[in-house]
Amino acid sequence: MWQRLLGKRVILITGTDEHGEKIATAASACGSSPREHCDVISQAYKMLWKDLDIAYDKFIRTTDPKHEAIVEEFYFRVLAKNDIYRADYEGLYCVNCEEYKDEKELLENNCCPTHLKPCVPRKEDNYFFALSKYQKPLEEILEQNPDFVQPSYRLNEVQGWIKNGLRDFSISRAAVEWGIPVPNDNKQTIYVWFDALLGYISALLEDEEQISLQSAVSSGWPASLHLIGKDILRFHAVYWPAMLMSAGLSLPKMVFGHGFLTKDGMKMGKSLGNTIEPNELVHKFGADAVRYFFLREVEFGSDGDYSEERFVNIVNAHLANTIGNLLNRTLGLLKKNCQLTLVVDSTIAAEGKDFKDTVEELVRLLQI
Repeated sequence: MWQRLLGKRVILITGTDEHGEKIATAASACGSSPREHCDVISQAYKMLWKDLDIAYDKFIRTTDPKHEAIVEEFYFRVLAKNDIYRADYEGLYCVNCEEYKDEKELLENNCCPTHLKPCVPRKEDNYFFALSKYQKPLEEILEQNPDFVQPSYRLNEVQGWIKNGLRDFSISRAAVEWGIPVPNDNKQTIYVWFDALLGYISALLEDEEQISLQSAVSSGWPASLHLIGKDILRFHAVYWPAMLMSAGLSLPKMVFGHGFLTKDGMKMGKSLGNTIEPNELVHKFGADAVRYFFLREVEFGSDGDYSEERFVNIVNAHLANTIGNLLNRTLGLLKKNCQLTLVVDSTIAAEGKDFKDTVEELVRLLQI
């Protein structure tokens, strides 16, 4: 919204990553097909953004046929660069991360540090991307553009991973049926991260536009910002830039890794029964209160904690009393001196338009 108010062209992309083993497993547990499961989940996300009063320009689903066509074209570009080869791989695999793990980064009993579940040993014949080939180029990018990864302590993490030496990674799965078939081998499916990251580009395609990588890129790539969770930083700040360089495409301007939310000082988990249901939070307190609390109380990029008591105190003290009082005084001045001419939408503001509304209606829209 801030960039729109500055008069810039803005495309905000969100969506759902719908392929992979854990999606198929979750669908089976619900007694539905992967496609049916993804339809339900993607609709739930759309409803959540609506409840939170978050407007987006593009919602990408990686099961969209246009996206699959872009993934195939991208695959052939990288293949033509001789950056894809076939080999056996054996290692410890986290199903939830959908990633092979180094033993040194695992906890006791080979547990994933993020999901706290044991990784399973696997051996597969897969296709690999030559990530190690891009060790030097990635080092140079981070040296020349230290703002590429933010906050700065996330940059230190990324530099640490690269310094330890990059290993080629598998970009296909032989035992996973729910995914995009490898274009030159329909017995394997494309690894979910080699597929999902391209959603940032395929989402740029217009409905009537020719489906091609070049058409998508010319519609708005490179992205100014990838706003992601810190647990997927490696994919966005190491794998993705190398993939883009291989395909001859520009890199995004910045990758920003935000933190996790805790509740009452504890990590959230279904087993602990202390998760936050965002829909319930919005329906109980309203979108403005929820958005204000997290924007004010959580430092951008850091982990943040939620407790209902602190939530209520902060909202009442700041949003209702301080800002609410300022709002009422401002509306009084508007009514007295400005003929009730108000701008209430960032798109309208960027276009220089306004419209008349009543003070009572604006209060109704903004009240908590």
